[in-house]
Amino acid sequence: PVDWSSNLQPISANSTAESELIAAQEATFAVQANRNLLIEMGFEQTAPTIVHEDNKSTLKWVTDYKLTKFNRHIEKKYWLARQA
Repeated sequence: PVDWSSNLQPISANSTAESELIAAQEATFAVQANRNLLIEMGFEQTAPTIVHEDNKSTLKWVTDYKLTKFNRHIEKKYWLARQA
């Protein structure tokens, strides 16, 4: 691992899938920061960086987003993982 942390999440999650989505978003921020650091050091990354996720519900939300009664309460900022 290049970057690792363990802390309480900033909000309360209503489900494991939501908690995993928040963690994926935080990992996406860390990846973006590390890629920007590498660019500044002269090592631009051209290939995508893979963020691993093992929760099936979270993967479904990220890959095939559809607004449902189970995920409509999640703040928009936590959907960043879909764009990265």
